[in-house]
Amino acid sequence: MTKYIYSLFFIAFLLLNYSCTSFFQKSWKPIDKDLLKTIKVNLGKFDSPLEIKSKGKIHLQLTGSKLDLDYNYTFQPADTKEKLKFTFDTNQFTIREMPYRGELEVVPEPATGKFVFVNKVPMEDYLMGVVPAEMPSSWHMEALKSQAVAARTYAVDSILSPPNSIYHLESTTQSQVYGGIKRETVRSNQAVRDTAGEILIYQNKPARTFYHSNSGGKTESPEHVWGYTGLTYLVAVDSPHCRAAENFEWKIFLSRNQMQDKLKSLDLEEIKGIKISESTPSGRAKTMEIEGKDKTVSMNAVEFRRAVGQTVMRSLLFEIQLEEEIFRIKGQGFGHGVGMSQWGSKGMAEKSYDYRDILAFYYKGTELVNID
Repeated sequence: MTKYIYSLFFIAFLLLNYSCTSFFQKSWKPIDKDLLKTIKVNLGKFDSPLEIKSKGKIHLQLTGSKLDLDYNYTFQPADTKEKLKFTFDTNQFTIREMPYRGELEVVPEPATGKFVFVNKVPMEDYLMGVVPAEMPSSWHMEALKSQAVAARTYAVDSILSPPNSIYHLESTTQSQVYGGIKRETVRSNQAVRDTAGEILIYQNKPARTFYHSNSGGKTESPEHVWGYTGLTYLVAVDSPHCRAAENFEWKIFLSRNQMQDKLKSLDLEEIKGIKISESTPSGRAKTMEIEGKDKTVSMNAVEFRRAVGQTVMRSLLFEIQLEEEIFRIKGQGFGHGVGMSQWGSKGMAEKSYDYRDILAFYYKGTELVNID
């Protein structure tokens, strides 16, 4: 009888501690599971010779033939007339001193005369190169897990979206930053493993899990940034946990001449003033009014920020004043503001929220599921 009671306690312990959520968590069945096992990432476009290295044999597949090479191969654009496919005995290769996992495809792009270097890599290996590139691996493990799920969902959604015939994602901030093996760390790899196969869905489809550095206290709706409508799970929310961020508040000062140069495409003879003429419900600038000597021009605030510089002018949550020939801009947050605030996830994790709580907070109404 005592053994029976102990066995019940042991089973209960396992149910409570062996990721109870994953044990009971809903599964999601994609139409083609194999399609989601690997992802194609654009590593760059090149038109000059480039050395491809590996610590094992390199195998090159051409139309109708296959060559076994030594441990390096020098790509020569002038001699390349077709798509090249490389596999590696070690499942690793290096280009431009950057090591990557998986395979490599070199695809000619007739429109530019360049060649696109595409890393075909297993999904979970890809994420090991993304999570530490997008979030410091020293941050709380629950924040890293939320980043892993958001990045995996973003990748799955990209694969299933209208296809680019060559690759699924860029390796830069244009999609998700991907740093390959060089960026991997023990902690971020653990976050990827702990959430393996988990994504967010909404109405049985992968959610569009946009994320950014810091919301400045409130996130933004995607319709006010990119015009996307119907993504109700990306509703703007108050995000008080962002306040500890190093970039929560910022200031920049630009002379009238500097601003004139940045906005030269408007063809204004002399900029006499700039003001926010329309704001979004979250308080961000939506439309700018640029007053010139002879005319006044309206400008989308997203384009205004892009013209000034998106790393200089960190967000659209700002105020602007002209004082003594200087435009003084004071703002909050960093990034487009849509979806999960990375600094907000850090703040929540440090207050004992787990990654499921964080994801549910920033992606309202989504479900956390396992790809089956």
